Amino acid sequence: MDHLEHMRSHAVAYGASLSMDNMRRIESSILARRPLERVPKDYLVFAIEVDGSQVGDVVVAIRQGCPPELDVCVFDAYQGKGYAREAVRRALQELDVITRTELVATVRPGNPNRKRVESLLSACQFERVANGQWKYIGP
Repeated sequence: MDHLEHMRSHAVAYGASLSMDNMRRIESSILARRPLERVPKDYLVFAIEVDGSQVGDVVVAIRQGCPPELDVCVFDAYQGKGYAREAVRRALQELDVITRTELVATVRPGNPNRKRVESLLSACQFERVANGQWKYIGP
């Protein structure tokens, strides 16, 4: 239930809104060990797993007319241990050249982990291009 609890506890900070129906659907997916349906099917999702349990994910949002956007979620108990950095680096290796070179990320001002996320993005070769906006500049 870590994923569901994480989403509940950070709903306000991340602008997420979870109805009871959505929470039941997510919980059902977790219990059945099905992929979470929190993102559209054409988004790229890379699970972050530790000892066979999902502890977060890296999502690359693919939307028509917008650059692909990176989103990272690591459950509180697993933050600060390098899992996000390794997962982002692996995700970057999997992305095609066009997706990788156009990749952006947004760090919301209200994000309670803003400094950590900014440090993660810098370590993964993203550069701040505007207030809260980052772009991948790596190789």
